[in-house]
Amino acid sequence: MKRHSGLLEAAGIAIVLAGFGFLSQRAFYGALLLLAVSAWALSRHIGNREETLAFFGLSAQTRRLPWWIGAGLATGGMAWISFYVVPGREIPMPGLGWFALSAAGIGLAEEVVYRGFLYSLVKRYGHILAIAFTAVAHTGYKLALLSPYQSVHLFSVLQWTLFAGIVLGGLRALSGSTWPAILNHVVFDVLVYGNAAKGPEWVW
Repeated sequence: MKRHSGLLEAAGIAIVLAGFGFLSQRAFYGALLLLAVSAWALSRHIGNREETLAFFGLSAQTRRLPWWIGAGLATGGMAWISFYVVPGREIPMPGLGWFALSAAGIGLAEEVVYRGFLYSLVKRYGHILAIAFTAVAHTGYKLALLSPYQSVHLFSVLQWTLFAGIVLGGLRALSGSTWPAILNHVVFDVLVYGNAAKGPEWVW
């Protein structure tokens, strides 16, 4: 059991986060409780500055980090274009409304949790498992979060989030850093939601 403690901890936190997503629009205080549990679990892995940054994949000491930052930015832009081109929609002119900062913060937080924290817990069992686990965990959270909304096509969410999770996990594995995945996600979210008059209905 102790041998697989990291994987079990990651699975437990992934379930708690999915529960938070499910309750976020149904039971506010229940969602807050699960969010607090998640924060407590993350806090258990915070030590000195260098160790914490390394554990979450946020160290600036990563080899060829500037190249990987460029890769993260480029793939984020490609994801934005694909988001519109693949279903045959016209690509809108990007903008920077008031929600842009919130969109960037949401993307950053999700990547720190999934490709940073959970990836680090699972990577000792192999990078392929870590990529797959974090992709599935993030997809489960998104499906739980968006499940109350009939206007959302959940199968499309499953496809896009799972595929994106594999790409983001691949960036994490190849670079050894969470920064490329963060920048990819932030660029995508800002370009998609940056000119919105208000945030999506599932954002508190």
